Amino acid sequence: NSNTLFRMVNDGKAGFGTLSPITDITVIQDTFPSFDTPGEAGITLYNHFAPTTSQWTIYNSNTYLSFAFSGTRVAYVNNTSGAWTATSDRRLKENIIPMNSVLNRVMQLEPVSYSFIGRENSQTIGFIAQDVEPLFPEVVSKDDDSEESYYGIAYGNMSIIAIKAIQEQQQIIETQQQQIDAMQQQIDELNDIISNM
Repeated sequence: NSNTLFRMVNDGKAGFGTLSPITDITVIQDTFPSFDTPGEAGITLYNHFAPTTSQWTIYNSNTYLSFAFSGTRVAYVNNTSGAWTATSDRRLKENIIPMNSVLNRVMQLEPVSYSFIGRENSQTIGFIAQDVEPLFPEVVSKDDDSEESYYGIAYGNMSIIAIKAIQEQQQIIETQQQQIDAMQQQIDELNDIISNM
């Protein structure tokens, strides 16, 4: 009912623009719902059992839509380019360790083409999380430990692995080039000797 501004029903559900809310807060209207906050204030989602240490805040900081966890901005979206940027400041990090060799493990990855069950007409490409986990457990996770929880892959982090693999390949190429140059020098020296005989 478009004439209904607000209704709270007996089970505690609240409805805006509806007489029959189906979730804890249901908003029904013909335009996008909006939240107006002053300055750089935003919307904070709290974990009821850990409200001071487990909270997500979404806020607008002029040129960025920012996401913060427990007070620290972890990512933001540029409002012009749409670029997604993850916070990566050295001042926020500890236990910084160079990555071990990845090239042999990268060669064991199996890129596949697949569709999700129930969406057979929508083919995509990627990896199977359970196949990636033994090789790169850092990029595989579940949202909780329950049996019903699904595995996921942090595909953005795969680019770091790819860069490391390229660096290792480049080292191999440069070593091989040095060997080729040394062999070519020996060949040239032998040719000079033969020419002077």
